[in-house]
Amino acid sequence: MTRAAFEALPEEQRARCEVVFGDFCYGFHRLVPGPARYVVTLRHPIGRIISMYQAAGMPGPSIESWVFDDERREADNHMVRKISGWKDVPFGGCTQGMLDEAIANIEADFEAVLIRGSAARSGVLLGKALGVTLPPIEVITADPDDEYDPPKEMRKRLRQLNKLDVALFKRSSEAL
Repeated sequence: MTRAAFEALPEEQRARCEVVFGDFCYGFHRLVPGPARYVVTLRHPIGRIISMYQAAGMPGPSIESWVFDDERREADNHMVRKISGWKDVPFGGCTQGMLDEAIANIEADFEAVLIRGSAARSGVLLGKALGVTLPPIEVITADPDDEYDPPKEMRKRLRQLNKLDVALFKRSSEAL
């Protein structure tokens, strides 16, 4: 469901929702009558960007051109943008203040931060957030991101562009 579709629902219908699943920016909770909490899954920023690039139809433009020439905001500190609520900041314009705000939002309004690649621990946290016991999560297939490995210098450039997302991911991973 999109934010607009949820927002268009009558308030009494929105109030009856127990779980809303989607790709929303921080601030969505203001549309929910009554208390609301978030659960988010974070993925290592470089793996996420590689996956997006592959999904965009590689072998199109190089990953460097795809990210930097096209100034793709979704490849520039996407998690910090979403969790801070500042998604419309220009490419290359994310700040330490946005990371600080994302961390403050997590501490105030997030029930759980799950980490892709830590399935067992994330499953336990998700179960706690939902108030249920989930069966153990077993990873069966390899990560398809292993199929494409950008050159070392490109990885370095992506890390620099996404240093705030890398910091958020590291902080959240260590908290597991």
